[in-house]
Amino acid sequence: SIAINPETNHDLGVDDYLNVSVYPNPATENVSLTVGGVHVLTLVYIYDVNGKIIWQDSMEHTHDRIEVELSAKLFAPGVYTVYASNSYETSSEKLVVIR
Repeated sequence: SIAINPETNHDLGVDDYLNVSVYPNPATENVSLTVGGVHVLTLVYIYDVNGKIIWQDSMEHTHDRIEVELSAKLFAPGVYTVYASNSYETSSEKLVVIR
């Protein structure tokens, strides 16, 4: 499910640039992905260490941030890369899933 945080900030700040954050990290039960700076169509992927896409979604919103809650149980224990990309920027963050 996607929960949209409708904060808008017109000052130049962190949410003006595409950025990804993951919490908690490492994750055991649930993981919250926050993608900031989503002003145009943005693709979000989670890759495993072998480069296989485990999860993907596309986002487009006029607010500064989009938050996605995922069950960490969808992922085997290990290290993943959360990668966001749009026409202008890319951002990535490591995600560790433990049991």
